[in-house]
Amino acid sequence: MISKSFFNIFNYGSLALAVVFVVLMYFKLVPRETFLYIATFTVLLLVARIILRIFYIKQNRKNSIGG
Repeated sequence: MISKSFFNIFNYGSLALAVVFVVLMYFKLVPRETFLYIATFTVLLLVARIILRIFYIKQNRKNSIGG
């Protein structure tokens, strides 16, 4: 069961982390060799965010219907 507070922290935290990674890459504050790893991690984090959102929505629907 996913709590609302955990969902909000993960949701906004993952977005903030993705923005930080993009800024680091844009201003070239990290070595160019790490761009692929950072981009891959960021995409996986955003995919995990989408999956968690789907589970959270399903959980809320199930609880609100009473099933």
